[in-house]
Amino acid sequence: MMFTQAYASSVCSPTRVSLMSGMNAARDRVTNWTLERDKPVDRKSFVPMLVQTGTTAKGRDLIWNFPNNWGPTGPGIGATSTIRNGDWKLIYFYEDSHFELYNISSDIDELHNLAGQQHARVKEMAVKLGKYLRGVKAQRPSYKSTKKPVPWPDEAL
Repeated sequence: MMFTQAYASSVCSPTRVSLMSGMNAARDRVTNWTLERDKPVDRKSFVPMLVQTGTTAKGRDLIWNFPNNWGPTGPGIGATSTIRNGDWKLIYFYEDSHFELYNISSDIDELHNLAGQQHARVKEMAVKLGKYLRGVKAQRPSYKSTKKPVPWPDEAL
């Protein structure tokens, strides 16, 4: 099998669960390593839901959510949510609520953040991302000091 348009999570367990279930991490809620068999680390139970996102080749958005932050002792992966719409990829960083926007067709290495120049596109994609994440009851981090959840992407604009 050859995947021509796919994304994986930063760690292996969420990627494997997504491949086996057909759901992304925002839906299956496995966003971290699964350490022991039959002992979930992300939620108490697993309830399959229908997939509503797919490949951009079919005109649908790819959305993935990684709400975990491993800090300075981990591999340096921060908490993010991301949406891919056609050639465009928007990344929302929960830690400081900033966005990065890339045109993948002209910048495959993601070296040129266009968020400061493409305000309307950032807003459009952030609204889609926030609506989807709320719709599937996706996990998101909370501030340690207040215990309040970090804003959804469309709330951070």
